Amino acid sequence: MKHSFYLICTSFLLFTCNSPTHKSDDNSNEKVIVTFSSELNPTKTDWDLNEVYHDTLEFIEMDDNYDYPYAIFKTKDGNLISFVYNKNIHERYRNGLFAIEWNIDSLYQAGEDEEMYYGQCLIKYTVVSQPPYFGDFLTEFIQAYSSDSSQNIQKYISPEVRFYNTSKNGLYCIINQVDSISTKQFMPESFIVNRENLVGDPCNGYPNLQDGLYFERITYEDMPWYEIPTDEHVNEKTFPINPSLVNNEINKVSIIVDEILYVQLYFLKVDDSWYLWAEDYCDCSA
Repeated sequence: MKHSFYLICTSFLLFTCNSPTHKSDDNSNEKVIVTFSSELNPTKTDWDLNEVYHDTLEFIEMDDNYDYPYAIFKTKDGNLISFVYNKNIHERYRNGLFAIEWNIDSLYQAGEDEEMYYGQCLIKYTVVSQPPYFGDFLTEFIQAYSSDSSQNIQKYISPEVRFYNTSKNGLYCIINQVDSISTKQFMPESFIVNRENLVGDPCNGYPNLQDGLYFERITYEDMPWYEIPTDEHVNEKTFPINPSLVNNEINKVSIIVDEILYVQLYFLKVDDSWYLWAEDYCDCSA
């Protein structure tokens, strides 16, 4: 289950985390023990509302798909942990190692009775370490990719990964393995780089979307497949991949210019470096 205490939450909830540590009426140092279950310590059931807890966890993402935001972390055992947190943590810190302070505090449901329950609240965090941000890589990459000179682009392809592009052959889309990348200047001076699942259509465009590079994490199963003629038959194919790399990280990048999809690029991560693996112009017209 993604969030350890979603089941006790109904729709249209409001929340309020109290001060970082719960204050009792008589003595702020007095223990206030409540029964609570957390995947951070599954065997522990008695938690002190006056205690601030410390853990080191991997940051995954912010989740604002509910009526209150959560910061999602992962333990070294792979368990996902949710903390109520009012502030946004930038996605550039995804997969970073965080030292966090958190507490158990009271949350209130909206409604006549304002039913109270206990939840995990993030107080503050310190980024201990983080992997390089893919958005920063793309900002550097586009300077070479959108250029009238192809001199600087070759460092982004790898013999191990290989590089493929697509071309049209009548009604079909052909996948070609090529040794080099041809570039030209196309990107306006002002553009953005965002991690975002685009809402729109490659053929009909993306109204009101700013010029830029929009990326998302995918798997090999998410790659596009095209009907490609082979001798007298037509077979469905996608971009080939070295079998040893099929489970590596893959990022899909949609480049939008003037609200139209200019090209879709696919990058493969090998030994902490990103390489351009596929350049696809056929997503709409094929």
